Amino acid sequence: MKTTQDLENFIKRLEAVPAYFDNKIKSWNKGITKGYIAPRFGVELAITQIEANIKALDAGVSPFNTHVAKITDPVYLKRAQDALSTHIAVSFKKMHDYLKNKYLPHTTTDHDGIWAQPNGVKSYKKLISYFTTASLDPEVIHQIGFEELKKCQTEMLAIASKLGFTGTLQEFFIHVRQDPNNFFKTRDEVYEAAAASMERAKSFLPKLFINMPPAQYEVRKIDPVMEQSAAAGYAGAPDQNFTRPGYFYINTYLPETRARYLMDSLSAHEGLPGHLLQVSTALMLKDLPRFRASWGNTAYVEGWAHYSELLMSEVGFYRDELSMFGMWSDQAWRAARLVVDTGIHHKKWSRAQALKFFMENTAIAQHNAQTEINRYAVSPGQALAYKIGQREFLRLRELAKQELGSKFDIKQYHSVVLSEGGVPMSVLSEVVQKWINSLKQPKD
Repeated sequence: MKTTQDLENFIKRLEAVPAYFDNKIKSWNKGITKGYIAPRFGVELAITQIEANIKALDAGVSPFNTHVAKITDPVYLKRAQDALSTHIAVSFKKMHDYLKNKYLPHTTTDHDGIWAQPNGVKSYKKLISYFTTASLDPEVIHQIGFEELKKCQTEMLAIASKLGFTGTLQEFFIHVRQDPNNFFKTRDEVYEAAAASMERAKSFLPKLFINMPPAQYEVRKIDPVMEQSAAAGYAGAPDQNFTRPGYFYINTYLPETRARYLMDSLSAHEGLPGHLLQVSTALMLKDLPRFRASWGNTAYVEGWAHYSELLMSEVGFYRDELSMFGMWSDQAWRAARLVVDTGIHHKKWSRAQALKFFMENTAIAQHNAQTEINRYAVSPGQALAYKIGQREFLRLRELAKQELGSKFDIKQYHSVVLSEGGVPMSVLSEVVQKWINSLKQPKD
């Protein structure tokens, strides 16, 4: 907030919160009338989050309070403080009371999947198309998940063997989960490991990319009002002019549940060369429509980030065998998503069934697995985009290698796939094929 206009914009946003919340309530009332009702666990989690926001506001330590406290102009400071008390605090209380007293009684614990909603089967197929930008049947995706999972488990078992473990892969999962040395002890340790990992990643980027963005990148802790039900990490884009850094937000809640061996893979996905490099590159493309420069479709954005995890294994980024195991565990996790998401929303699995599958087939901690499954249940189809998108980035790379032979250059390939922002995967295929054709020798 450097100018008067910045301050005006900020206060207008604060003042617009009541209308935003009211529109949500209107939508939920309409959903109740038509039979579209969220699962109870999701509503209960939302109520818990809102209560945390209210508590933080009352104590003066919420993100709203933090930003308002930065205002030095006394007139604007007073306006912002008034907006906090008359708009923000009142709106959170109103939404809390609505969800707890009016919406929650309509919810049920009988099912977790969209299949039980009106037009649920049709809606799920539409969401698959929306998130993956591909026309795939949920049964086909379910089977792809098992196939991809088998590949990952073969790699993980080989690493376990290298580490001297002679039991089954499931026994190795238990072994690594039960070793306290594999987990962090303090919040600061989690943060420092994330910062160190992203800093190391910077030295590998010249091997893989030409023309890197002028952005700065930093690590931040996820805010306490969000951390309990948030993912392990996520990315925040820099501003369009690169005056503000891009952020890798790391979850430091319950550090004893955060595995050290997963940090490098998480950093590659959320930080560099994953989300932060992709969106920063897109922001340099000034002729693109803003929606393509800002993020883009889920299959492209998350497919790239998931591809980045695997890419970094090809240049020696992972520090040791256990970190490589962590990378393959993350690959398995995204493969398991294909099984679990379609399991919940197509095959009518419960969240308990989904959790059991996760614990038996991946090495992530139970708290993280439960958080993930909760997310899949309330956002049908979104979790499919990661592996489906990654498979297309890998397929196009292999196609380019085969057709170009010695002319193939990994740096050029990455420049091409990052050159148009977040396009649908079918459009990305056209972009890569056009590049391939341009490099081929003309026929005699």
